[in-house]
Amino acid sequence: MSAQEETAQDMTAQPDQVRRRGLLVLVWLWVAAPFGYGVYELALKLRQLFGN
Repeated sequence: MSAQEETAQDMTAQPDQVRRRGLLVLVWLWVAAPFGYGVYELALKLRQLFGN
């Protein structure tokens, strides 16, 4: 395989990598947002239980 062919393959694979990266970010947000909200609610409940 020549250097030109490798470059052409890299150029065609790049949009797939960008799409995959975007999907990965979306999936992590899908998981992290409810988890973060749950931790926030837990902190509020712990303050009610043990705190002021």
